[in-house]
Amino acid sequence: WRILPADEREQLLVDFNDTSLDYPQQQTIHGLF
Repeated sequence: WRILPADEREQLLVDFNDTSLDYPQQQTIHGLF
């Protein structure tokens, strides 16, 4: 059984989890914050 309709499930699993972000490659982890 699926609780969510397919479009809402897609939004939760794919759209909201698209958190990729470009960041400066030469920056240290501490420097990013």
